[in-house]
Amino acid sequence: MALNKLGDVAGERGEYARATELYQESLHLRREIGDGGGIASVLSSLGAINSDQGNYARASTLYEEALAICRQLGDQWMMAVALNNLGAVAEWQGDWSGAEPLLHETLAIRRALGDQRGAAIALANLAEVALHQQDWTHARALVKESLTLNQKVNGRDGVADGFVRLAFIEHAQGRAERAARLLAMSEKLRETTEAQRPPGVQTEYDEIVTRVHAHLDEHAFAMLWAEGRALPLVDAIAYALSEPPEILPASVELYITALGKTSVLRSGVPLAAEGSRYATASELFFFLLTQTRATKEQLGLALYLDVSPSHLRARLHRVLYYARHALGRSDLILFENDEYAFNRERLYWFDVEQFEQRVRAAQAALATSLRDTPLAIRLLQDATPLYTGDFFCPNSTRNGSCFGAKSCTVWHWKRFWSWDTCCQRRRARRKRYPCTSVFWSWTITSKLRIAS
Repeated sequence: MALNKLGDVAGERGEYARATELYQESLHLRREIGDGGGIASVLSSLGAINSDQGNYARASTLYEEALAICRQLGDQWMMAVALNNLGAVAEWQGDWSGAEPLLHETLAIRRALGDQRGAAIALANLAEVALHQQDWTHARALVKESLTLNQKVNGRDGVADGFVRLAFIEHAQGRAERAARLLAMSEKLRETTEAQRPPGVQTEYDEIVTRVHAHLDEHAFAMLWAEGRALPLVDAIAYALSEPPEILPASVELYITALGKTSVLRSGVPLAAEGSRYATASELFFFLLTQTRATKEQLGLALYLDVSPSHLRARLHRVLYYARHALGRSDLILFENDEYAFNRERLYWFDVEQFEQRVRAAQAALATSLRDTPLAIRLLQDATPLYTGDFFCPNSTRNGSCFGAKSCTVWHWKRFWSWDTCCQRRRARRKRYPCTSVFWSWTITSKLRIAS
């Protein structure tokens, strides 16, 4: 075990010869004592060292031997490791059709085991396949899911690599400015981990930096690079996960707007649900969108102020059915631990969230240093196209359904809360009230422009 750890450390430092020596010594000892699991583990480590140096044929041989041992032992976790590694080697050799089934198999095993770190790795490798196929929408979804999982398990190297993959996508779709920020964010994070990229990965990183640089003048590139490096990690991840304002509705499962006109599109098509029974369903849906989770009692206060507790369950059961029916999927509204929640694991875009992510990132940039004022301005400029009207429509009515078109989604909130009370309650809930963010954005942008 000690030899393996020392080999891992040497490999992370790029000392491949030393790492190979330590792994070989460990392998010899494990073969002597007949430790099948240990043998498979060391073979995988040796495969990784060879893969990092471009010795793909040798790496495949080592991974296949490890996989055979794991299948014999029935070790699901190590099987997933070997399958993922074989898929990654196939990618490096350009065998994309061979890589994909291996990666899907390892992802299925990782999910079954609840292995978030392993699932993040498999998703990242599947994203590489999608990037090669130029399926930018699918690649973005895979990278975002991988990035989210890496954030949960504090996989900083995976987060840094995710930034680079997103930069590839942004550059391919003509958004060089976002690509430059993402690459700078990756560089800054890599510096904190002190982990070197493998030679092949470093070459690809250098190439995409050069291509992005070529699309920007020297001053613009330098400013964008400084902006990306200035973002704290939590805000950098929020920026990476946020979609560009010009995202196409058909590129996500649900495209939701609540600033100005309220609408919900599924795969680019407006939901056709109409009638009074869907009005409350739409209010419930948007209520859950603006909350992390909600209990039955909280939903009752928001939707059925005058309904007795004895009748509330039946009402909620009915309106949840209508909401799920309109959305076309039952798993978009979850019920866990006696709480309801919108399933944020699905691929969706919500203009309020996108707007507020940019405003929060701008706020964080200003709090860091006045030197980050250009970053704050740029983030607020990115947020501006998203704001097409107030979230709380002053002249809204309850006629029809927001799934279908025009009604205000929070009519009930305004019915029994004053405007000031709404603002106070929303500020108390982590300042998520969009109107306060809109006002803050307008005020700060004006001041920043005057100062500059």
